[in-house]
Amino acid sequence: MDDRSFAGGMPAGLPPMRDLAAAAVCGVCWGLFYRFFPRHLPALALSHALWGALAFVVAPIG
Repeated sequence: MDDRSFAGGMPAGLPPMRDLAAAAVCGVCWGLFYRFFPRHLPALALSHALWGALAFVVAPIG
């Protein structure tokens, strides 16, 4: 494996489609939550931060 790829063997500049789809779905969900509940922005920001910590540090997927 050369230094231009990571563990999955894909080029470093091309993220997997699964990751892009998950980011799009989560972005739409948080966007809709903010659209309908704008007064709950601190709670939305906290849930976004907790999800990020869970998905990338505590229990990475894939």
